[in-house]
Amino acid sequence: MGSRARVVFLAAGLLGVASDASALVTPGVRWVIIPSSSPTGMPASVSAESGAGPIGTTVSNIAKPGLTHSGTALVDFGATALHSEITHALGPASTNGFCSPAPCGSTRGQWIDRVTITASGVPNGTIGSFTAQLVVDGSFDAFVPAGWIPQTAVVFGDYTAQVWVQGERRDEIAVSCFAAPSQPCLRPPVFNRIHYPENYPTSPQQRIPLSGPFGTFDIGPYDFVFGEPFSLEVDGFAETSLSRGINGSGIPTVTTDLALAWEGLVRVNDTAGLGGGDLPLGSVQVATASGVDWVAAPVPEPTTGAGATLVGTLVVLGRLRAKRRSTPLAC
Repeated sequence: MGSRARVVFLAAGLLGVASDASALVTPGVRWVIIPSSSPTGMPASVSAESGAGPIGTTVSNIAKPGLTHSGTALVDFGATALHSEITHALGPASTNGFCSPAPCGSTRGQWIDRVTITASGVPNGTIGSFTAQLVVDGSFDAFVPAGWIPQTAVVFGDYTAQVWVQGERRDEIAVSCFAAPSQPCLRPPVFNRIHYPENYPTSPQQRIPLSGPFGTFDIGPYDFVFGEPFSLEVDGFAETSLSRGINGSGIPTVTTDLALAWEGLVRVNDTAGLGGGDLPLGSVQVATASGVDWVAAPVPEPTTGAGATLVGTLVVLGRLRAKRRSTPLAC
């Protein structure tokens, strides 16, 4: 697995909210684009869901008078590409109010599948566990001209990646940045993956340091029962906020691009919590309701995540989609 070329997409992320997996048919993919100034970021202006991917669109709407939100979402099983952008309008009408602390605009991509794992020599009904890899890639870009008053002309970019197993949130990575006039969008110096143990909240959540906001991360462990299907879901959220403070010269804007790619299993154990012995991945069989091969070698990544285009992402998503099979899949 370690030598596998990573799949990287460009997308945008929004602050995490509770999963609505129950409303999305398994298997299924969904995108949601929300220009909004309400605390919950709802209602969505546009959304779509399907039992097959890739699906996606680009939508531009007025998030609030003087603020235009543009969102792009492309989603397929195992892959999500999101873009969220807010632009400030010039003129007297844009000199009052804020959309902070709520997002001016959000973009969401979600996929959910039903997975069954079996292994040679392991009886069905045995509790096991697995870890997997998730690629998180993207960028923040923000611009506030020097002529804007700092107390009112600030912008925010956020992304969140979430993993849900059997309807329970198990992992989350969330990163944000902040920019004022003549400053870049600054990120915090420390990044963490928040892991929710199997018996959360009896056991507290764990903060696991990450090397940076983007990369290929091991996630898990997640318990499952050999031979029994379980739901697996990955949500990506993109969020952008820009205050509409006192107008100077130039046009403030903030953009968040986020990409999520499920890289497949890296470890399977024959007991809960990775406490038993590692199973050879060659002995593990994975069947999915979507027919997607989660562990086949992905396509090569672009030279840099920030340089990837959404057009290129659509091609990648299409190639992933072509890998679907109707028979059980060997790791």
